[in-house]
Amino acid sequence: MRFRIPIVALAFTLALPLGAFAQRGEARRRPNVIVAVGQGEVFATPDRATIRLGVQEQARTADAAQKAVNEKMNRILSSLKKLGVAENRIRTSRAELYPVYDHRPNRPPELVGFRSTNAVTVLLDLGAKGPTVGAVLDAAVAAGANSVDGIQFSLADDTEQRAQALKQAAENARKKAQSIAAALGVELGDLVAAGEGASDGLEPPRPFATRVLAMESADVSAPVQPGQIRVAATVEVRYAIR
Repeated sequence: MRFRIPIVALAFTLALPLGAFAQRGEARRRPNVIVAVGQGEVFATPDRATIRLGVQEQARTADAAQKAVNEKMNRILSSLKKLGVAENRIRTSRAELYPVYDHRPNRPPELVGFRSTNAVTVLLDLGAKGPTVGAVLDAAVAAGANSVDGIQFSLADDTEQRAQALKQAAENARKKAQSIAAALGVELGDLVAAGEGASDGLEPPRPFATRVLAMESADVSAPVQPGQIRVAATVEVRYAIR
């Protein structure tokens, strides 16, 4: 009996080394490049503030805890609206009700009450006609707020600042590529590729460190300094080597 080698299988076997040779030839044709990554950053005055504040109450029963929180939160919302905060700029961000246990050694946990929490997020446009961050905090505390989860300053539109940061990053990347080429004793050729790289962008939120509980007896307005925020960008470039 004669054995026949399938023509398709033989053709596939012969094609493998030819493809490998083609890939090697393509790799040899690729130009040598210098890769550099540049950074840029721009600082700007924020025009928006996001405030997270709320109420926490504990009582013997769940109904009593929830009732106490609801009463204070209704007063807070009414106070903020009278101050000039639009209703669509106030959003409930957290509402919780859970049991509280007393954990003692060698004893089973004992239910001692319930804790209720209600928090809202308030969005303010800085510099516009309207309440300030300090005025909102003062009004909320006076109405019964006993916690501030944080204040975040931001830009409503950072397009212009990001464009400036990208320009700085591109120039920085080009200078780095030139320095690398000079150190290696070669010259930069044409720009092969360029693109925006990963960056931290806007700086992370800066929490408001002082709890409102510590401000309840204060006679002065809550001092809040927005400062400036950082808009960062990264650009990667690839230049051919002459």
